[in-house]
Amino acid sequence: MGMATLKMKNYAEAIADYLGIDPPDFDDFEETSAWIDEHRMEYLRARRDNGDFDD
Repeated sequence: MGMATLKMKNYAEAIADYLGIDPPDFDDFEETSAWIDEHRMEYLRARRDNGDFDD
């Protein structure tokens, strides 16, 4: 379908940086979308467990 959107790239980079994992191939929209789906909950749980969210 093409390249990942800027919003997808920014979110995937934040996930990769926070979790210390390699980011997806931003030249592939579907791969980036699947990668975000795969790692999103782990990222959110880690942030919650580290107290990154205000109550």
